[in-house]
Amino acid sequence: MSIEELTKVLEVPNNPVEIQGGKSWAEVESEIASRLPDDYKAYIQQYGTGYIADYLVIWNPFASLETVNLITQLDLRLKDIRRAKDNYRESFGMEFPPYPIFPEEGGILPFGATINGHIIFWKTTQKPNNWTIVISKSRSTKFEEHVMNTTEFLTNLMLRRLENTAMYGPDFEPKVGFVPMKPK
Repeated sequence: MSIEELTKVLEVPNNPVEIQGGKSWAEVESEIASRLPDDYKAYIQQYGTGYIADYLVIWNPFASLETVNLITQLDLRLKDIRRAKDNYRESFGMEFPPYPIFPEEGGILPFGATINGHIIFWKTTQKPNNWTIVISKSRSTKFEEHVMNTTEFLTNLMLRRLENTAMYGPDFEPKVGFVPMKPK
């Protein structure tokens, strides 16, 4: 699926915020040391910064708020994940998370979160346009994998087509649509 399919089920805001910052996509990708999926970039260009269904935020590299800025969150979350992996290995002799961590080949790279703490990752195998979705369930050692790209995941989320997912909690309100977040 594409951004066009997503826009059929998730209305694009009239005045999206922070669709382009003081830097280019090339600068963002240089800072991350990786290309990003084209459909993710199209999503940011269409929707900007905001909440989906009053529940999920896709981090935006152009966001002024650090809590929803992709670059800031990557730095924080990847440090936390590496620390957790080391702690689990030392304390329990197990690998957690059960994935390599970006920038390792096939590593998980966080790019969004829900209001109740689920983290949305890309599984960075192959080329960026082929990355798939991994969800870390909050307060759990369980992960979900969805073999689809970013916009396909969001489209299926809005249509409630995802199977066996923690994403459909009581806080998920697809009727709300997309709500832009005011910049700092």
